Amino acid sequence: MDDVDRDLRDLQFRDWVGTARDRRKWRLLLSEAKAHFGSLRHPIDNGWEDYGPYEGLYKIGNISNNYAPLTKEDLRASKRGAQVLHNVKTFIETGFYTLPPLDPYYKDSLQPLVIADDKHLSLTAKLSHFNVTGLVAFTSDLLEIRYGNGRVDYRIAVPQVKINTIAHINLLVGRIFEFRADGVLSVLLNDVVVRGALQVVQVPRNGNRVYQLQGQHTRLHVGDVKAKFEPYLKGPGHKSSALGYGSDTWDDCLHLLLEHINEFLAKLVFHQANEILDGPTVNQINAYLLGADPTM
Repeated sequence: MDDVDRDLRDLQFRDWVGTARDRRKWRLLLSEAKAHFGSLRHPIDNGWEDYGPYEGLYKIGNISNNYAPLTKEDLRASKRGAQVLHNVKTFIETGFYTLPPLDPYYKDSLQPLVIADDKHLSLTAKLSHFNVTGLVAFTSDLLEIRYGNGRVDYRIAVPQVKINTIAHINLLVGRIFEFRADGVLSVLLNDVVVRGALQVVQVPRNGNRVYQLQGQHTRLHVGDVKAKFEPYLKGPGHKSSALGYGSDTWDDCLHLLLEHINEFLAKLVFHQANEILDGPTVNQINAYLLGADPTM
C-alpha cells in the first residue's frame, strides 16, 4: 500500500507541477533566475551539473552617485585600506579581533530561503552545516575610499569558491500536496569576480562612533557554476527523491535555489562586514587610514 501511495503522489506531483509551471509567477521566477545563467545545464562526471556562467546584480540600500576624483586624503586612505585588505589573508583562517574565521566560513544553520510563496506554489529551502572554502585565495586590484561622501569602490576576485551544505527543500503545490527533498548540496563557483560599491556612515555606539555599511551595490560574475545534489532518499519507490531529482522540474527548483544562495551570500557579506566594523571606533580607523590623532 505504501508503494501505491508513493506512486499516486508522484503522479499527482507531476500533474500539479505541470499546472504550477504554467502559472505566470512560476514562469516569471524561472525566467529571472535562468536569465542570469549563460547556458543551459548539462551533466558532467559523478553527478555534477554544469550551469555555465552566471551574472547577478544585488542592491542593499543606497549608494552615493557622486563619483568624484580622489583627493590626496582619499588616495592615502585607499592605499592603506588596500594594505589592510591584503593583511586580512594572514588572519582569514583563524580570525582576529572582530574578524571571524572566514576560510572555512561555517554556520550551523541559516535563515530559511523563501523562493516562492503564494496560494498556488510555495518553495522554501533550509540550509544547515553551511560551509564555504576558497576565500583565502582572493585578490583585489581596486579599492577607492572617498571620505567626502563615504563611498567605497572595490573589486575582488576568487579563483574558486566551494559551498557545501545540507539542504532541506520543501515544495507545496496548491496548499495541498507537499513534497520534500533532503540531501547534501555542493556548489562550485569558478572564476568569481565581485565588483561593487559600499556606502559607509558613522553611527553612535557605546559613547563612541563606529563606521557601518548603509548600502551595498554588488555585481557578481561567475565564470562557471557547477552543482550537485545528493538526496538522502533513494530507491525505486522514491524515484531518487520526492522532488523527482534529475527531472526538468528539479532543474527549475535548483536554478531558483542557486539564484537565492548567491543573493543570500551578498547579504551575508553585508551583515558580516558590519559586525567587523562594529569593533574599532571611527577615530581608530581614521588614525590608521589617515595618520590622524586617535585622541581627537
